[in-house]
Amino acid sequence: MKLENGSSFGAYRVVGVLGAGGMGEVYRAHDPKLRRDVALKILPELFARDEERMKRFEREAHVLASLNHPNIEAIYGLEESGDERALVLELVEGPTLAERIAQGPIPLEESLAIARQMVDALDTAHEKGIVHRDLKPGNVKLTPEGNVKILDFGLAKPLLETTSSSGDVVSSLSQSPTMMKGTQAGVILGTAGYMSPEQARGKQVDKRADLWALGVIIYEMLTGARLFDGETISDTLAAVLTRDPDWSRLPTGTPASTRRLLARLLERDPKKRLRDVGDARFDLEPGVSSDVVQTMEPKGTRLRWPLFGLVVVLLSSALAYQLGRHTVNEPSTPSFRPLTFRRGTVDTARFAPDGGTVFYSAAWDGRASALFSTRLESPESSALDLPSGWLAGIIPGELAFLSVNRTLARAPLGSGAPREVLTDVRWADWSADGSSFAVVRPVAGSLRLEFPVATVVFETAAGGISFPRISPSGERVAFVEAPIAGYVRGRVRVAGRDGSVVASSKEYNDFSGLSWRSDREVWFSAQETGKEFVVFALSLSGEVREVLRAPGSLALHDISPEGRLLVSQFKGRFE
Repeated sequence: MKLENGSSFGAYRVVGVLGAGGMGEVYRAHDPKLRRDVALKILPELFARDEERMKRFEREAHVLASLNHPNIEAIYGLEESGDERALVLELVEGPTLAERIAQGPIPLEESLAIARQMVDALDTAHEKGIVHRDLKPGNVKLTPEGNVKILDFGLAKPLLETTSSSGDVVSSLSQSPTMMKGTQAGVILGTAGYMSPEQARGKQVDKRADLWALGVIIYEMLTGARLFDGETISDTLAAVLTRDPDWSRLPTGTPASTRRLLARLLERDPKKRLRDVGDARFDLEPGVSSDVVQTMEPKGTRLRWPLFGLVVVLLSSALAYQLGRHTVNEPSTPSFRPLTFRRGTVDTARFAPDGGTVFYSAAWDGRASALFSTRLESPESSALDLPSGWLAGIIPGELAFLSVNRTLARAPLGSGAPREVLTDVRWADWSADGSSFAVVRPVAGSLRLEFPVATVVFETAAGGISFPRISPSGERVAFVEAPIAGYVRGRVRVAGRDGSVVASSKEYNDFSGLSWRSDREVWFSAQETGKEFVVFALSLSGEVREVLRAPGSLALHDISPEGRLLVSQFKGRFE
């Protein structure tokens, strides 16, 4: 049905055309009663005439109306005019994300801000059992105020459901609102370039299809180019099913956490894909990649670090001696030593008890993080025969790690299968003697730090908790607490087993690592001002002092008993 400007549809007066697609034609209309403009979406005749389908659609619309989320377009009601039916929707001003991407790559900070708002919207909807099924840049609006609004949320499902001969409701999930013209139920439905592989194959889909589409969108925001494209729909679907992302197109300085998140979102096997979109909040924080250093400036503790293709750097010698004595006035020139020449992004790294071995986890060529070991005197690393994941501690004779499905496990350093310990874990650390561990995990809508397990020492409903590290004595745990989940600004806190906060720092930006120097002092790396990263020391008395300052992105991973620092640093082009 085509509506002319000035015509009426029910109680609404049409003002202009906004667009058209497989889900219907959209008009700008005026509501004279409430004196506001709305978006009027005329439903396709094919659906509007199907009584059972419309009943399901109305039920779904009631659920969607209950979402009431600032990043989801609101549904005001359903309107009828003759034989036609229309959705009355919030009118969202501003360009679509597709129009924004068409102008070129979106800067990293802006892309992550958009992604975080999308994650918040998806998380709220998924908790209510609502899946979008057609998430794409064209269904995302950017308001003049800088807010994100996801359009057409959950509208595909009830319209695409049909009734089988047995009377059961089935869903035809291979159709796409952009591919519906001339098709019938049972043909692929969903926008080809953003469909998950299981959706492209016409299989049953769930919320993980939205997670795949989110990964495609983040990639396209950062690169300014379509991830899956082809001359025909068939070519595009073939690319979705077979083509691996070109990770080299991601811009310089893309954080390790963002690369890791993209690898997990764009996992073709839905069983290996990120399970819950809320988990993405923690990986959307800026991370630290790993092209590293060469020279150091002797005056003060400021370092000048040209490019060098390393992963981890060992700071030792005179600097370690001076820092070990807690004096930072005019230290001697520190020495450094590369530990590996591999290229990748280091997530976590630890000194082994023997003092000569380093274990670390690193992402590789866009793949999920794997576990490696290296010797201090060797420029090469050895991959460990363990599942992909992140290092979570070194236990006598064993390694603790978090697998990509967020399961805490421990595995013998020699031969032997890993043993699962706890599921649904966000962060973890194991004490050096292997007697206890600390975990961060979601429970009943809150994020909890448990130390030891099942003993809550810190909890937040709105904020974030990261980088837990158990003190050498095993009596305390240090961690970073952010006031807002996914927000990079926060403070270091130290808590005892009884939950009492022993010490707390002021707020800093971009925390990238944390380690205990002794049982009474914890060191952490964060950004204080500009783009310089600083290693700070926090004592149990609450005193904070500066230890080391460097340009670029610095991450502190571990400190040896002798005072050597294990760090990674990114500066320059990622290869």
